[in-house]
Amino acid sequence: MSLNFSGFMHRFADGLSAYNLPLVLRLAGDVDVATLRWSFAQLLHRHESLRTDFESTDEVVKSELATFFQVFPQGVVWGNTKDGQGYDLVLSATNGVARIDIDALTARMDRFDHARVGQSLSDVGYTSALGLLTTYAGTARSLEPWLRGSEINRDKNLRLMFQAGLYLNRYQQFTIYNDILEHSRFPTGLFSGSPGNLALLRSLLGFE
Repeated sequence: MSLNFSGFMHRFADGLSAYNLPLVLRLAGDVDVATLRWSFAQLLHRHESLRTDFESTDEVVKSELATFFQVFPQGVVWGNTKDGQGYDLVLSATNGVARIDIDALTARMDRFDHARVGQSLSDVGYTSALGLLTTYAGTARSLEPWLRGSEINRDKNLRLMFQAGLYLNRYQQFTIYNDILEHSRFPTGLFSGSPGNLALLRSLLGFE
């Protein structure tokens, strides 16, 4: 899962540091990017633990999502895909009901002071606000049948990580993400905007 979920778990677990990145460094001055990349490559080569890849199973993902939605019932699941296939998830939530105005978001992304934001999104394949919103994958309501009976993570330890680690190199992310999309429904009330933009988003998401 993404770091967004790690941040949520840090809050959920009353400050438990296991879900935190312990250190952030800000580099100043002229940075030799090539040398920096080489240095990190050497670290990864030297330390196997840094190359560990924890795979998720549907049981693990269901437990994570069910736990998240119990705390944030208005939360939203977004897909972070790779080559159009399931790869990672981003979970978002607000204090109250979420509202996303497509027209306002489009206007904001077109502003001069948001040019760098637009460029960053374009670099990863999102050239418009509508394109970004097509990563929508589901809500607690739409995923309720899929999540029914899932274990809520209350133990404040690394159970989910160890459980995912047991399935190393299984590569079930495509199947899991497709299962999520099969239960997805167009979220009435989440998106607002002009009828044209709403109809276009609905079509792009496959909810015609």
